[in-house]
Amino acid sequence: MGKFMLSILALLAVYNRQNILEKTPAGQQPAAALGKPIGPPKELDADNLIQGRKVLKKPIWAETVERTGICLFSVKRY
Repeated sequence: MGKFMLSILALLAVYNRQNILEKTPAGQQPAAALGKPIGPPKELDADNLIQGRKVLKKPIWAETVERTGICLFSVKRY
């Protein structure tokens, strides 16, 4: 009976994973059509870091985020 239950739980896990893999691209397509970024947030490159440092001399977080395009947490961390 234990092996049977374990088999059912394993099948449910596989089904759930397949369901996620099918829904992810279906949700990304409309988001991409609206111009929303897909994937991990932008990382700091050399240009953004220099521009961010200029703005950070007067720490207005919203302006820094807007100018560099980097998320607020990354800006504060740097």
